[in-house]
Amino acid sequence: MNALADAVVEGDDELAEEFAQKALDESLDAYEAIVEGLAKGMKIISDMYEKGEAFVPSLLLAADAMYAGMDILTPYIKVDETSAPRNVIIGTLKETCTTLGKTLSKP
Repeated sequence: MNALADAVVEGDDELAEEFAQKALDESLDAYEAIVEGLAKGMKIISDMYEKGEAFVPSLLLAADAMYAGMDILTPYIKVDETSAPRNVIIGTLKETCTTLGKTLSKP
């Protein structure tokens, strides 16, 4: 999980993909890998940004790495088939970086 987080912080797409696949190969839960790995990395880089230790380009590279890992892990998220589906509407302003949160929440 720490390797996934580090790949996101470093903004390394290839490492994020590699460690996401490794998590699956080791039978780790895909959702846990996203939350404890990829999302944790985004939290770290976000905190660095707030402290002035990272800048927008680093955030964008980190987001790209996170998406690379999510592309591999998302299809393996376990879904509870007994739950009733729910509809949620989320919107953002056009041309803003807030689309990141919206994208993370789509199924």
